[in-house]
Amino acid sequence: MSQTQFSKNEQAVSPMVGIMILTGVTLIMSTVILTIALSFQIPEVAPMSSILASPEYDTNGVIDISISHKGGDTLGSGDWWVSVVPAGNTPIYKKSSTEFRVGDEINTRIRTDGSGDYTVTRDAIRTNGIADPLSVGRYDVSIVVYPYNAEIMHITVQVSG
Repeated sequence: MSQTQFSKNEQAVSPMVGIMILTGVTLIMSTVILTIALSFQIPEVAPMSSILASPEYDTNGVIDISISHKGGDTLGSGDWWVSVVPAGNTPIYKKSSTEFRVGDEINTRIRTDGSGDYTVTRDAIRTNGIADPLSVGRYDVSIVVYPYNAEIMHITVQVSG
């Protein structure tokens, strides 16, 4: 019976341990970087809409301002707020209670700087309190979408007699 004797050669052990350590450190660092990168929320884009405002006159001499949604994204219920105030005044926004979709038209005879509870829908602005009616003059009409802090419409409307 012959006995084979192996010689002890440890030349490759040290580089192999170094490679294993570098691989482990690389994996840990990439995991940490990926975790940090994925923890940030990607901001959503504010809705894009084409909204116009213009004066409307009926046969009885009553003045309305018409706010029309001409195209683009639907504004979600409670997300959009509207202001109708004399030009140059600080906007006073009132919260919506319905969606505002393409083809919808809000007609209002009152400003949003009155008292009481306001109801803003896709077709009207109403209050159970006291609100000044629209009269001859200039009005700033604005719509903001609060989840995005975005003003999507600001128009000055001239109402003449």
